[in-house]
Amino acid sequence: MRPYNAHYQTQASLFAEQASVLVEKEKRERAALREREMAPLSAQVTCKSAAVDSAKWGGESDWGNNSTVRDLGNNTYEVIGHDVKMKNGFNASRYVEYRGIYSVTSKRCVILSAE
Repeated sequence: MRPYNAHYQTQASLFAEQASVLVEKEKRERAALREREMAPLSAQVTCKSAAVDSAKWGGESDWGNNSTVRDLGNNTYEVIGHDVKMKNGFNASRYVEYRGIYSVTSKRCVILSAE
């Protein structure tokens, strides 16, 4: 009688292990999906911040979001925005258009231009 119960206990433990592996896999898939859905917003926020940081004489950003995001494939996005003010050496400021490339894998933005 002992080997019979041991067989069912082994089967039950294997089933529990398989269930936990499937739960972990589902959690990873949900996190990856959430990251893909949030990537355009992350691109906008990160590139706006990078544009402000790249200003030589100082910059500021608006609360609004006046930028467009285009998916370039390979986990990269192009961001074109108009919602950052940059100052010149005479402390005059104006809105500039900035362009940046955002990488989902590194979660960084490289500002290509700010005009």
